Amino acid sequence: MIRKSLFATAAVLSTALFLATPSQVEAQVTFSPKVSYASDNIDLGIGLRVATPLGALLQVEDGFLSELTGFADLDYFFPDCGTGCDFDYFEIAAGAAYPIVVDATVQPYVGAGLIYSNISFDLPGDFPGFPFGDSDSEISLNLLGGLGFDLGPLDAFSEVRIELGGAELFVVSLGATFGG
Repeated sequence: MIRKSLFATAAVLSTALFLATPSQVEAQVTFSPKVSYASDNIDLGIGLRVATPLGALLQVEDGFLSELTGFADLDYFFPDCGTGCDFDYFEIAAGAAYPIVVDATVQPYVGAGLIYSNISFDLPGDFPGFPFGDSDSEISLNLLGGLGFDLGPLDAFSEVRIELGGAELFVVSLGATFGG
């Protein structure tokens, strides 16, 4: 059930991003599959980032807004809770990142956004047929910093983020960027 709602949410976010993009704007849309590791026994996760320059989207040619990149992330984690239990955790994030300009093939950036997180679990009960389960959703502030790498035909990034309020996780991600 969680997986179906996860994929439905991803489809809605992707559709909204493309419908929100005016056809006359020639914005670069990039797709970045990524691998993440989160603190607090959330462990390993996989995800996808969709990003576009906000300056092109908002039709702003210079100034702070012209440098921002907007992004939407979907991350699904695989926490280990032991034998006999089912534990699901996913996050949907939206935010913006600002590049720190340096003359190099490595480009640092900082950013912020909001994260919707959902956790659910089912534990085997003491009585057959009566398992115990629960779920919870929260919205958190997301602060991030990272490095973008120009590797010729392929771009990559490494990123750390701190989630404040709600999930309160520390997450490290690595990804490759396609498109644009």
